[in-house]
Amino acid sequence: MDHLYKEWKESSERVSDEELPSEEAGLIDDKVSVKRTRQPLRIHPRLLFEACLGGIILIFILVFAAQSSAPRRGLPRFGPSLPEKVITFGNTAGIGPDLVYADHEMLWNATRNRELHENWQALYPKGRGYIVAHDGDDFEHANPPFAIDGYLSPDDHYEGYILSVFHQLHCLSILMSRLGTSHEEFATHTPEQLEHVSHCVEYLRQAILCSADTSLEGEAGAWAVSTAWGQKHTCKDYDALIEVANERAMWDLSHSRHPDLTKLKPDPKEVEGKYGGH
Repeated sequence: MDHLYKEWKESSERVSDEELPSEEAGLIDDKVSVKRTRQPLRIHPRLLFEACLGGIILIFILVFAAQSSAPRRGLPRFGPSLPEKVITFGNTAGIGPDLVYADHEMLWNATRNRELHENWQALYPKGRGYIVAHDGDDFEHANPPFAIDGYLSPDDHYEGYILSVFHQLHCLSILMSRLGTSHEEFATHTPEQLEHVSHCVEYLRQAILCSADTSLEGEAGAWAVSTAWGQKHTCKDYDALIEVANERAMWDLSHSRHPDLTKLKPDPKEVEGKYGGH
């Protein structure tokens, strides 16, 4: 037995710690560092699929957010954009200065007609709706600017545009000033004056249908005199309109009247080679 024990002891001493499993080496001699074999990283197929799916969803969310925050492209605009507000129609409706712009008497009393027509002048900005445009505008200039020469002084020269809303207002005021005109007075009008009136009728027809206010008009309630009064409309902010028109005013006509439209003509340099011009 002694010789067997001696052989076992000698063989045990010859065994190197490196030949023992790391856990056993640590138990035998705590000075031996434990070494573990690193296994290659294995990615579970399902985990990989879920990660890819999450990335795709994130991309869709980012693209949708970018499209939502970007300005929507639609039909071109040909003038400045304005904020809107809800207005209840009736009398002056809070659009413009609190003045009387129409009544029954103006239909037969020429003096009263002139008085009310004067009130209409307060609805215009200082440039009477004539403005200048700039290269950096965020809207399109569909046509070249017109030119006006010799209006304020013999040698002056202006180029610009008319905001359509004030052209429409001008036309309506022209028609209003003609209300109650006798046949004798009409007989004194020149062909150009009569053409101006007929032009205004057609211009307003097109402008009304272009804007196409689709506000629903229902029971007028206390406004029994007309179904039009007491109805709510989403309107362009009049104060903002005046502010834009004044900021871009081509000139200051605060104490003047509408320029003679016969003096309007396109600038030949602007027309040449553009908009069908020659």
